[in-house]
Amino acid sequence: MSLTDIKAKNQGFTIVELLIVVVVIAILAAITIVSYNGITGRANQAAVKGQAATYQKKAELYQSEVGNYPVATTDLSADSSKSYYYPSSTLVTFNASTSSLVNDTDMTKRLVIQKCAASGFTDDQADINSANITGLKINFYDPNKSGGAGVDSVSVGNAAVCPAS
Repeated sequence: MSLTDIKAKNQGFTIVELLIVVVVIAILAAITIVSYNGITGRANQAAVKGQAATYQKKAELYQSEVGNYPVATTDLSADSSKSYYYPSSTLVTFNASTSSLVNDTDMTKRLVIQKCAASGFTDDQADINSANITGLKINFYDPNKSGGAGVDSVSVGNAAVCPAS
């Protein structure tokens, strides 16, 4: 047997060997995609919880400096030199209902702020103008609550009069 005979026999891979490699790569890719989606979801949830906690602190600072609670997104974003400054965002809305959290495409990033008066949630301009707002309820979407479609919240001031979401 000569050297040329040995080289002629070992020229490439068989189709079975190639298929095994492709299947192994596909399995590894599937595992990576599934774990990446889970990590991304948890990161988004941590970010929105952090955003809610930051908004809560800024609303408390606003109340201590101004004397009432913010009732519009511009209240906290009007003056960047203030300690309660919170950049205006389209993902922060004041609303009496949290149903938009579950139906919104940005639900994992949005905060819905509800104004609480002595009688419960209010959007009544008379309550707002007379500073009858006793607290705020900061709601955010939590996919881990209520079977994957829940709303969680943090409160500022006396939001106990507001019903649970």
